[in-house]
Amino acid sequence: MSKLQHPARRAPSAPPRSHASVSPWPVIFGCAATAASLIIAVLVAVFLSAPSTGLGIEIPIVRSEYAWLSLLGWLLTPVAVIACYGWDVIGQRNGLRRNRDIVLQPAWTTVLLTLSGVGILIGVWHILNLSVPLSEWMGFA
Repeated sequence: MSKLQHPARRAPSAPPRSHASVSPWPVIFGCAATAASLIIAVLVAVFLSAPSTGLGIEIPIVRSEYAWLSLLGWLLTPVAVIACYGWDVIGQRNGLRRNRDIVLQPAWTTVLLTLSGVGILIGVWHILNLSVPLSEWMGFA
């Protein structure tokens, strides 16, 4: 019997690479942070605010005892969402560096970039709500 084997019976020379994918966690956390911040903004505007007149219009500004909610909302958007965007970009680049066959998800990066813009708009509302209680605390009002 010959030592040569039939080509169909040969063992593969290298195991096939698995097609790994990047982590979905940055998108999940980014969406959750945006939703939570939006809920906080609506909750503050509807239930936990007092009217304040600025520039000739009446704006519902958070009462001082609930200013921590606006701080939490500001930390969620834009800070946490932009951090999730960075986490996603770094994760996709490192994944590609480790495994050339990785399945990239550029749509997730686009979603996080869009959520960052939305987060900045929601964050402006939280900053406006923080400005009045902080100015009272500092003695400017």
